[in-house]
Amino acid sequence: MEPVLAVDFGTSTTVAVVRHGDGRSETILFDGAPTLPSAVFAKPGAGLLTGRDALAAGLAAPGRFEPHPKLHVDDEAVWLGVEVTVVDMFAAVLRRVANEAGPVGRVVLTHPAAWDETRRDTLLRAAGRAGLAPVTLVPEPVAAARYFDARSPGPVAVYDFGSGSFNVSVVAEGRVLAADGLDDLGGLDIDAAVVDLLDTTIEADDSAREAWSRLRSPRGPEDRRAWRRFAEDVRGAKELLSRTRQALLHIPMAERDVPLTREHLETIAEPLIRRTVATTRAALTTAGLTGAAGIYVVGGASRMPLVATLLHRILGIPTVTAAEPELVVARGASLLADEPAREVLLAHAAASMRALTTRRRRELATRPVEGTPVADRALERLPRPTASAPAAPAWRPSTRILLGLIAAGAVGVAGIVTLVLWKVAAG
Repeated sequence: MEPVLAVDFGTSTTVAVVRHGDGRSETILFDGAPTLPSAVFAKPGAGLLTGRDALAAGLAAPGRFEPHPKLHVDDEAVWLGVEVTVVDMFAAVLRRVANEAGPVGRVVLTHPAAWDETRRDTLLRAAGRAGLAPVTLVPEPVAAARYFDARSPGPVAVYDFGSGSFNVSVVAEGRVLAADGLDDLGGLDIDAAVVDLLDTTIEADDSAREAWSRLRSPRGPEDRRAWRRFAEDVRGAKELLSRTRQALLHIPMAERDVPLTREHLETIAEPLIRRTVATTRAALTTAGLTGAAGIYVVGGASRMPLVATLLHRILGIPTVTAAEPELVVARGASLLADEPAREVLLAHAAASMRALTTRRRRELATRPVEGTPVADRALERLPRPTASAPAAPAWRPSTRILLGLIAAGAVGVAGIVTLVLWKVAAG
């Protein structure tokens, strides 16, 4: 059997696993690490840098840098010094994965359960442009549940707390019974809350106030580089506090260290995490359940001990957390390549039908046409400097509204497709 490539294209990082014909699974390494930064950088001449190369180049020219391409899935293009289509950004990351993986026979790409047909089509077109084929799309919660082999005990909730968004799905026997999520909440928001906390601490220090002001509103390349490194340090401190009780944050230019304790972090993070718990409970209610056999916790932001604590305390359901939660979806997707195509297709159609509630459809149909410039929107909810970014061109507002309406109508079609598929399966 030919090797299978499974790819979890994430907001901040991308993970890829190759499953060989003899059953061995191999996590692809990018520059020696199991995760590839999903960032892209538009080179002045032509072409896009990806991964750590993009991160390094972005320090010198932040206007050409996009750290989170996936956040632009509903846009046609972004402005990175030049116009770059979203499909091209996605394709650049997937092409890097394909090059590292080598020849494979099949490809499995995962996506959020709530992604509609328009978003999935963007991912498929990017895969084709990257030379990946044939491609099977699988909802992320189905892949995560397969990793945990959650088939016999009963329905389970898959709690996926990523860097850019939160998604939860109720899964039974490989099928998505209900899905919900928070597009405005992810690990990046906790990072931003840490910076807000530091605002109040440092503003009271006369000796550090000027340096902090320069850091938050960079006045030149050196200031921008200092801010980027500081933002990375904030994320690193957050991750360290998942394992220890205290971390030190170095404030560039002020040349001082600020202690951050787990108690500080949990105090500012708890209101955000409680929102994810409430959304999890709502998904269980939508599925017609008062509980579940377990909650499978995945996604890089789920490493915080407070996540499992609040889930169990509020919902009373046992939680299971993988040692490497950011790798779970890709590993589960590699196993799904051997599942009957009918089962995966049923799960896919069910996810499309149930994930887009009436509220979601209304949001799609009325999505704002004008907003913050693309270069600013790329950094929404990130701790970031307050310097203004160049305005980006408006991307055909009428087309975006039309696509939203089409996507809303597709929900009804998905229901019909699901019904037909169930009848075929039963026959």
